[in-house]
Amino acid sequence: MKLGKEGQFAAGCRRFFAESEAATVTEYAVMLAFLISVMVGGITLLGAQVNNLFTSVVNAGW
Repeated sequence: MKLGKEGQFAAGCRRFFAESEAATVTEYAVMLAFLISVMVGGITLLGAQVNNLFTSVVNAGW
């Protein structure tokens, strides 16, 4: 039986998602996206506080 291009694509997708390596890659991608968002949020929050600290030190005449 010969599959058309759509059938080949669907079969390839099913095979890709059925493999355990594909699940692992997907899990790592989700984990990486979560870590990046946490890091960006933390840097954003801490960045303003560190900037204020350095500004107050400079204004204090150190």
